[in-house]
Amino acid sequence: MKWTLLVALSLLAACKGEQVDTDTDADADTDADSDADTDADADTDADADTDADADTDADADTDADADTDTDTDADTDTDADADTDTDTDTDSDTDSDTDADTDTDALFTVGGTIDGLTGTVVLRLAGGDDVTLDTDGSFTFQTALADGTSYAVSVLTQPTGPIAHCAVAGGSGTVQGADVNAISVVCATLARYPTNGSDWGDHVAAGQGDVACDPDAAGLGCTDCFDGGSARQVRVPGFASCAGLTATDQMSAFTWSCVEENGGVTFVSSGIPGRLRNLLDAGGTAFLANSVTVSDGTGTVFTSDPMVWWSNPIVDGSAGVAAAADGTIYVVDNASSVDFALDNVSGAALLFRDVAVSGSGATNIVAASGSDFLRIEGGLWTVGGVRGALLANTRCSTITQASISGGNLGVELTGASHSNHLDQLALSGHGIAGVNVVGTNGNEMRDLWLTDLQADTSGRGVDVNRADGLRVSGLDASDHATNGIRVRNSIGTELDGITVSGTTGGRGIEATDIVVATDLVSTDNSSDGIVISGTSCDFSGLTASRNGGRGIRFQPVIDCAIDTVQVDSNTNDGLILDNNCTDSTFTDVRAFLNGIDGVLAGGGTTSGNRFHRTISAFNGDTGVDIGGDRTLFQDVKVYDNERTGIIVTGENTVLVDVLATNNGTRTPNPADREQFGVHVINADSTALHFATLANNWTGGAAVASTNNTTLVNIASVNNGIGIAWFDGGSHLAANLGITDSDGVEVVLTATEVSFQGHLKLGFGGCDSNLPDDGLTDVDCMEEDPPSSLISIQGVQTAEVPGSFVAKLIVDDAASNFDVNGAAQFATDVDWTQLELRDRAWGHDGVPAFPDVENLGMCGPTETCRIYDWGLSSSDGGLFMRSDVPIGNETWPHIWTIPGAASTPDCEAAVPGSVWTGTACRTTFLRFAYEVFGDGVGNDNGLCESNEVCQHAPNFGRYQGHGPLAEIAFTPGALTGITLESHTLNGFF
Repeated sequence: MKWTLLVALSLLAACKGEQVDTDTDADADTDADSDADTDADADTDADADTDADADTDADADTDADADTDTDTDADTDTDADADTDTDTDTDSDTDSDTDADTDTDALFTVGGTIDGLTGTVVLRLAGGDDVTLDTDGSFTFQTALADGTSYAVSVLTQPTGPIAHCAVAGGSGTVQGADVNAISVVCATLARYPTNGSDWGDHVAAGQGDVACDPDAAGLGCTDCFDGGSARQVRVPGFASCAGLTATDQMSAFTWSCVEENGGVTFVSSGIPGRLRNLLDAGGTAFLANSVTVSDGTGTVFTSDPMVWWSNPIVDGSAGVAAAADGTIYVVDNASSVDFALDNVSGAALLFRDVAVSGSGATNIVAASGSDFLRIEGGLWTVGGVRGALLANTRCSTITQASISGGNLGVELTGASHSNHLDQLALSGHGIAGVNVVGTNGNEMRDLWLTDLQADTSGRGVDVNRADGLRVSGLDASDHATNGIRVRNSIGTELDGITVSGTTGGRGIEATDIVVATDLVSTDNSSDGIVISGTSCDFSGLTASRNGGRGIRFQPVIDCAIDTVQVDSNTNDGLILDNNCTDSTFTDVRAFLNGIDGVLAGGGTTSGNRFHRTISAFNGDTGVDIGGDRTLFQDVKVYDNERTGIIVTGENTVLVDVLATNNGTRTPNPADREQFGVHVINADSTALHFATLANNWTGGAAVASTNNTTLVNIASVNNGIGIAWFDGGSHLAANLGITDSDGVEVVLTATEVSFQGHLKLGFGGCDSNLPDDGLTDVDCMEEDPPSSLISIQGVQTAEVPGSFVAKLIVDDAASNFDVNGAAQFATDVDWTQLELRDRAWGHDGVPAFPDVENLGMCGPTETCRIYDWGLSSSDGGLFMRSDVPIGNETWPHIWTIPGAASTPDCEAAVPGSVWTGTACRTTFLRFAYEVFGDGVGNDNGLCESNEVCQHAPNFGRYQGHGPLAEIAFTPGALTGITLESHTLNGFF
């Protein structure tokens, strides 16, 4: 029809001799002269106008006006668009406008690619159609869009079977004159392990990919079976790097980690929510939908569609469960007098809302046998029969967030059960134990994990026998008839965050073969607070207070590191090493107000133990009692103990960096030998180096029935007597400052005491009755050899008050109960917390110092005063007595090593020692001691070749303060020594 009309119009124009513009534009053109086109529309002609005036229209012309063209030329207008023009030409030209255009808008397709698809997904083009995809590759929607049209692509239906999530990147925009093919859809199965970890409760072998885990395989535990059911994954479109991205889920139930894989970014969940029940709807009939939001730190960059992530069957279990099924979740919202049997199943869950539950039978409320990966959660259980729950031959299962009371047992694990987890249980009133664990019939249980347990008023809180790899974390046990926790015959046990109090018939914590113990607190128990043993163990944060027996008993520890120990106010000893405790290191030990000894460092077969930073004060007998062989105490303070500061009865003991003050009570017998700062009895080869001994009732130090001792750099001030060598022989005494003794400065009844270096004496005189002790009687003058003194001189009494900082008259920053340095004696305060390392408590006494009123411990009804035993820089008696030593300035120490006959024998017993032909000997540098715990040297306290050592320029303990800095060392007989010194030395 359209072409017919065009032909007719052309014929009509020819007949009239006029030009007829056969323009089929949608407007009416009227040409009146030289193509004066007065279109008032948007001219979209796509025709070719061929006029003599070279008028060529290339647009798509949609004219809605009346054009008047007056052509004076031979105009040939050829339009190729869909214009319908009605032109009236009034010139003599023949306008042969023969364009017969059809103006059709261009249309463009929308599509892209999809990757990672498993299953079937439906995509939707808004305002268009849907496309269903079941394979990776390219896709295109059927609906085409005109140029300039907006588009938006979304996921209409997510994949199922297995459940997956697809996300669209670059899914919205505007068509810009070309097909859209850059939309990216990335998909990921929500299950990280879709074959063996698709549902809740499914477990896979850790580190082996999508492989089912067999908990019965040899050596496996919970750590080897990964909870694949909790591992969901979501691909984030448009990102190739995890940098700056974080993710959370709508329920805040999981922890999310970012993984860069397959050229993109995936977030993967881990962990178990506080309650599985919280992932279900209010009625407990179905899982709630969840979604993931990803942020780049400035805002949200992606949010996944809400989806249900699991397909486990969910069943009402309020009437009890007689035969559980694999992977089924049983929800109990109302229960009474019912039982639950979870036998021979895998991945099942029993979820109690917080309702009262009591069993119908005489045995168990919950019983599980031969099952794996169970989760039993919630409920207030009242045990009318024997047990709340019995797990027999059950593996990798969890009981959590339940309150269980009554019956003989709260929870019992037995048989070949292993890798189970008891978490957040409140256990009370059980006749035998809150938790009872026993491997029977030769089966050893492994990897039991107990966390956040509250146990009280039962026979025992937790009783474990034969459960290797046991982990107990967060146990609070109180008021039990016997133990708060007892672990026996179990290898590789770890204890963390355990508090036990108020046991009435036994020990608070009793555990053997422990590998790790952290933050154990045992208080107010009727017997010992903590009894613990281990080999190659690591213990830290042990506290035992107010227990009826000993505070902490190591029974034994071998090659262990024990750090941060407090024992106070226990009826017996504070800390004790039993026989066979060997080669262990104790750091930061504080013992105070214990009934007998603060620290009892073993005897018999105890050997090779090292103590660093020890404070023992206000104990009923001795501060530190050392009975073991080859024991080191470095940086030790003992003060205000009723009997003696340190007693040594074990051979080869080394005491370095010692402060012993105000020990001994005010008894009518000042000659009591045992009230010394340091007392060495029958302990051959003892070394006492760099020690300040002051205000001790009987005397500063005494050596009795002992051979081969070395006393080096000692300041003994204002003691009953200064230093006494009662018997024995072959002693070395070097660099001594002894003054202001209440009796005599030196008592010498031992043979062969060699005095070397400097000797500073007051005018208390000497009590010397042997001809070869190195000093004359009464006036302490030097005799013939074996003495080798650099100097000997008297010390005026007036010098001593200026030697020490002495009594504190301002508050100590670390003590929370002193007032201007003083406090009334009390039994409920910590007497070991003081600001500076050279401070200790003593008598308030009279203002003058030294004075006999300062002697002995401060006790009941008395006012105690803090003393600062740092030195004054203006002191002329004890300060700066020794220059920096060179490698040839040495002294020897002889060790007592039975059976030794060669240097290898000596080295095996005491590293660094050599055989002299008669004994093992260590040659050490004068005026220096070894830095402890730096990983260099043998940590025996003596400065030897190839060790880091601290220069000691002063007599006594105080050797300066401030940071250590390296100083020059000149080698000689000793080489390779790194020598350090404090940057500051002396006060005011």
